[in-house]
Amino acid sequence: MLPPCPPAWVQAHTPTPAFWDYERLSAEEQRVLAFKGGPAAYYVLAKEHPRWLANFLNQAAALEARRFPDGRTGLSFVKGVERYDHDRSWLLVDPDLHAHVCKDASLLPWHKTAFRGPENSSFFHAAYGQCFRENVQGASQQLSFHPASGYAKLEVDIDEECPTSGSVALAWGHLWRVAVNHVTPNHASPMETNAFEIYRLLARRGIHPHYDLKFD
Repeated sequence: MLPPCPPAWVQAHTPTPAFWDYERLSAEEQRVLAFKGGPAAYYVLAKEHPRWLANFLNQAAALEARRFPDGRTGLSFVKGVERYDHDRSWLLVDPDLHAHVCKDASLLPWHKTAFRGPENSSFFHAAYGQCFRENVQGASQQLSFHPASGYAKLEVDIDEECPTSGSVALAWGHLWRVAVNHVTPNHASPMETNAFEIYRLLARRGIHPHYDLKFD
């Protein structure tokens, strides 16, 4: 298990991702990536947009680690990637994922559910306005569904702190991070989500994205 690592240290040391050969990825990851270019697109992303690819692999690892009572993983509902970015991915999904998440979030006792929600997240996520969060304190994946698509589109990102985990300190920490990021132009915020920091936080949860990091 990797030790905790402050964001400033991660950014200062500029970790380098070492991406695996495509064939080493899980079968589910390969199926999802095949929707938009397969191996060829994967290697282009690795070369030209490594943070986009690292973020996607973080999101995929969290989804694949989430197993529902019927045995399906979160990633099994994903049909393909619509768009990549450095801190979130936009996915095409089976709408039944929404039903699975809603069912879990409605269970009692609330502190034992896998997800919290729904929240109205349209202020930050526009059309992806129905949000659920993993019920964990660190590296909490946020699933923001697109209601107008019949819940067939999903935006996923991972927060360093979960504001709905029951911790007041984490809630305020998350709000402060969001505020700083939104008033800092051109992705220059020192508190902006860093895919490599998320990698380490996921590892502390026992989730290991399918690439490696090399630190100076």
